[in-house]
Amino acid sequence: EDPIETDGAVEARIGYSRDSNGRVEAKEKEKIERRSIRLYILAFLTISVASGLVFGWPSFRRYLIQNDGSRLDENQLGIIFTVGTWSTQCSRFFWGLARDRWFGTRATACLAVFLAAMGCLGLALSSAQDQTMLTVSMFFVGLGSGSQLVFQPVASLFPKHLEGTVLSSLAGAFQVSGLIFA
Repeated sequence: EDPIETDGAVEARIGYSRDSNGRVEAKEKEKIERRSIRLYILAFLTISVASGLVFGWPSFRRYLIQNDGSRLDENQLGIIFTVGTWSTQCSRFFWGLARDRWFGTRATACLAVFLAAMGCLGLALSSAQDQTMLTVSMFFVGLGSGSQLVFQPVASLFPKHLEGTVLSSLAGAFQVSGLIFA
């Protein structure tokens, strides 16, 4: 068996041992592979459900107008979407700082998913005429996009030849999440 291609930092975090020849023990390698796959599935599902929700706005907007009888004009609806997309794009820097410097991956991911859930709850409970509540809720939904940024390092748990595939699938999961409102 060949040693797993990874850097020492990942080795230390995962905590696997090597034999006298520098090879990862087979039992440890299998355990690491299972854990990596579980983390990838968690990352994929979380990103699919929480990260790109803001981009499901066209479907939600149509629902507000047709089913809930919203009387908000196009400018008001546009402001709601703009605030959501702004929070999606502009919060990335802060999510990176939160993950790298302040809270770590687990706490930052939980916070991002919590904010997305609170935004969705706000959208569900707000009136179709309440621009303020819809705007604040879309802001929180947009903040939930931080989960994509937080979960990207999962790719480093895989061999070098698979990292691109993992990152591509996580980027695709971001696009899928906009379908939640469809």
